[in-house]
Amino acid sequence: MGKEVQPLQEYLKTVYRRLDVEEAVSGVEVVTAYKEIVGELISKLSQQMQYKQGCLYVTIASAALRQGLSYKRQSLTEKINQKIGKDILKDVIFR
Repeated sequence: MGKEVQPLQEYLKTVYRRLDVEEAVSGVEVVTAYKEIVGELISKLSQQMQYKQGCLYVTIASAALRQGLSYKRQSLTEKINQKIGKDILKDVIFR
């Protein structure tokens, strides 16, 4: 038994890196955290969400809601990073 036991989370990170799916997994985590933080109503009004290179792009049809959420971008970014336990999200961009 010469092998060192590795925590599951660390093992999964290694596997993700080797399979080059780290960005996709991070995207799922960011979108899931966004939905939980903004709540059910705003989540339903967010038509499309895509994580790409450190930014979460969110399409919202309502101009008023888009403007209101734009004022909370920094706060949302911090809360999402805190929720997923990683500092990978740099910005939330509403379109």
